[in-house]
Amino acid sequence: MIKINKRIVPIALAVCLTVSSASAAAPAYSTTAIAKSYVYVAASGNGECYHTSKNCSRMRGRVVKKTKKAAKRQGYRACKKCYR
Repeated sequence: MIKINKRIVPIALAVCLTVSSASAAAPAYSTTAIAKSYVYVAASGNGECYHTSKNCSRMRGRVVKKTKKAAKRQGYRACKKCYR
């Protein structure tokens, strides 16, 4: 049978509980870093810009919502009015 020092057990338990509750409270990643940023482009495919608002005065007709990364990859550039 193993002898356990009764003075060390409560301290070790307190340390374990403190470490586990601290790691559970703060995730290792930031949820804001994961959030995607969306932009709007003309559905016709004739537009050259992506917009922050689907109600931008330079937008006409139907719009499509895309990620900013996808819009850049497809050759769209930032609208000068939305991104000033």
